[in-house]
Amino acid sequence: RVLHTDRAAELEGAAIGLGSAVLDMLVVATAADPGDLKPLVADEAVAEPLLAVVHGFPRSEVGANGVVLRAEGWHLEDIDSLLELVVELGDVLWRCLSEG
Repeated sequence: RVLHTDRAAELEGAAIGLGSAVLDMLVVATAADPGDLKPLVADEAVAEPLLAVVHGFPRSEVGANGVVLRAEGWHLEDIDSLLELVVELGDVLWRCLSEG
C-alpha cells in the first residue's frame, strides 16, 4: 500500500523505505514482501505517475486491489487529464506486474 506521507499513521505495519530519497520523502509504503515493491516503484515508468497521483492527490492511494483516486474539489472540465493519469498508472503497474 502506498500513501501520501501525511497519511503515514493509517499504514498497517511499519513503513518500508523504497530506496529513493524522493519517494521516501513524498510517500510512505508497506508491503507483505518489500522485495516485490521496491523494484516496481524504482522503475521511473511507475514512479512518475505514482507520485503524480499519490502526492498530487494526498487522499489517493495505491494498494493490492488497484489505484484509488480521491480528488475532491476538482473541476469537471479537468477530469479527463486526471483520469488519463490514473489509467497510465494502472497500465504501467499491470504491465510491470505481468512481466515480473
